[in-house]
Amino acid sequence: MVQKLPQAYRTVFNLFAIEGYSHEEIATMLNINAGTSKSNLHKARQKLKQMIFKADSSSGGGKGGANYNNGMDYTHIVAVNAINMNGVFLNKGIRE
Repeated sequence: MVQKLPQAYRTVFNLFAIEGYSHEEIATMLNINAGTSKSNLHKARQKLKQMIFKADSSSGGGKGGANYNNGMDYTHIVAVNAINMNGVFLNKGIRE
């Protein structure tokens, strides 16, 4: 689902949520404002939430589908597969 995000949202999501960069660091790396980074992260999370709910509602509930929500009131966890992110990751431990 992360790979289906628009490039700008996906890049900020990966740098913030996966790599652990701050919005200020992301802004510097991508030559954008920190506010733009925050906005893109918020929009990425919203789109991911929509995708999860859509997948859940189309799964048919307990009829072999994932049924992520199952009518319960809880905070959803988005699992991210770090494989095949097409060079989006920058290793925070290695800086020049």
